[in-house]
Amino acid sequence: MPRVTLTLPVINSSRCVVFLISGGGKRDVANASISNTNAARKIYPAALVQPEGELHWLIDEQSI
Repeated sequence: MPRVTLTLPVINSSRCVVFLISGGGKRDVANASISNTNAARKIYPAALVQPEGELHWLIDEQSI
């Protein structure tokens, strides 16, 4: 299957970024990235995403 790779600067220049998080195994990453962004930036690449536009988190119940 073909893949497309986007760099962090390209993602951060976006008008809208959406994270779709599913599964209890991602709970710690999601919580850290949302609530303690400064500390999470050192560990999780997702915490480095700060788009010029909107940032949305779609999280299932198992992940919160």
